[in-house]
Amino acid sequence: MSHQFLHHTAGPLLFENLSDLVQLWRIKSRLAQGRPISVKEDVRRTSLDTIFAVTFASNLGATSAQSQMLSTLTAIEVPDGRNLEAIIPAAPTPEAYDSIVKVADSSGIPLRSPFPLLHHWLAVRLRSDLRNAIAQKDKIIRTQLLKAWDKFNATPAGGLSGECAVDLMLQREVQMARKEGRPVEYVQSQTCLCQY
Repeated sequence: MSHQFLHHTAGPLLFENLSDLVQLWRIKSRLAQGRPISVKEDVRRTSLDTIFAVTFASNLGATSAQSQMLSTLTAIEVPDGRNLEAIIPAAPTPEAYDSIVKVADSSGIPLRSPFPLLHHWLAVRLRSDLRNAIAQKDKIIRTQLLKAWDKFNATPAGGLSGECAVDLMLQREVQMARKEGRPVEYVQSQTCLCQY
């Protein structure tokens, strides 16, 4: 990624998502009434929101879903002691977020196993929740790539604005294909690598 992409695209998206996180923490602080709160999942949600936004120019909305739900609350039950953690309720996260997190967390399966490759292979094939999460993740990626190709084909001279990392990857693929004198390759469906 170039300095220009980081400055004009990734930076503003990071700022936007961090602003959402700060807003969420303001709401949580109000509800906690000065008691400590856990922020681990908030940071995880915001990180994935930012990565998704920079990659696909689309927001998962995991952090904003929390803010929206918590902003409707006027108060929660807090512990008596000022040093005891206030348990803040969590809103359901978007399905896409849950799938991506489940796939990412599955990387821990081989790390805890004496037979890492076999254990992970079995987990992917035998656990329907993990299989479904992988299918959902693949569908998200395919959909976003096809949207990027549609944007690319709709612009004059086949150019993209570079508003996300996928745009840059597509532009580079087209440039390389032209330079090498070959057709541009893109994924059209789950099982088929097709020619542009």
